[in-house]
Amino acid sequence: MKARNMLAVGALCLAAGLIWGTVGQAAQAKKGFGGKWATDAALPFQKGGTRPATANGAIMIEIKVDAQDSKKATGMVTEYINQLCGKPDAELPFEGTIDGKTLTFSIYRPGANDCPPKATGPGTQVNWTATLSDDEQTLTGQRAFGARGGAGGGAGGRGGAPAGGPPRGNQFVAQGPPQGDAPAAGAPGGRGGGGQRGGGGGAIIMHRID
Repeated sequence: MKARNMLAVGALCLAAGLIWGTVGQAAQAKKGFGGKWATDAALPFQKGGTRPATANGAIMIEIKVDAQDSKKATGMVTEYINQLCGKPDAELPFEGTIDGKTLTFSIYRPGANDCPPKATGPGTQVNWTATLSDDEQTLTGQRAFGARGGAGGGAGGRGGAPAGGPPRGNQFVAQGPPQGDAPAAGAPGGRGGGGQRGGGGGAIIMHRID
């Protein structure tokens, strides 16, 4: 009997190992831009329970690649503990373009009295360039901040925006007074106006989490 029990336990352990191995391989096998990406500081926010008191550069990006056109993507940038439009976190939707291993998109950061965004709002456009690693498990982002007082810059082609208005794909509905600038990589988000002029800080390293 003992021998049979030991054999049964051994078989169960082997089966469990095979299952977990298959799951791990499936996660590693996921390729492309589609999915969720997060900085190391954002990982604690993905778990239930008490949220961390500080964000320290916690950013997550969820990307969905168009099923009909692999060069098009939509998604959401979440900046944790960076209050915006009455929400504890800044949630900034976007529409982007994929070219090989590079994804480019713009998000519109509302300014004062600009929730939801208005054509005359003093918001800021933030232009992202995200590059996929060779193994497609890491995303490296760079940001460039536009000047305050209008993000659009003229009525362009598809994906453009009216002069002084937010780019398409960023007209989210939110309540309450806007607060917060985009946190620099590795730095906590703070309260403030609508954005910054000029550059966007250093590289933002994100790893695939889903």
